Amino acid sequence: MDVAKSVKELRESTGQRLIVLTDDKEGIALVPANVFEENMKHAMEYASVKPEE
Repeated sequence: MDVAKSVKELRESTGQRLIVLTDDKEGIALVPANVFEENMKHAMEYASVKPEE
């Protein structure tokens, strides 16, 4: 399977921007950019919150 061709076909059929994530153990994942960006936004907000003492 040609990954580049599959990504191109998926993008053309959905019109979405995709983020490609890779992991040595898990392989490749294609995530819609809007989902990735929203998850990163939440992660950054969580990281900036100071724990209560």
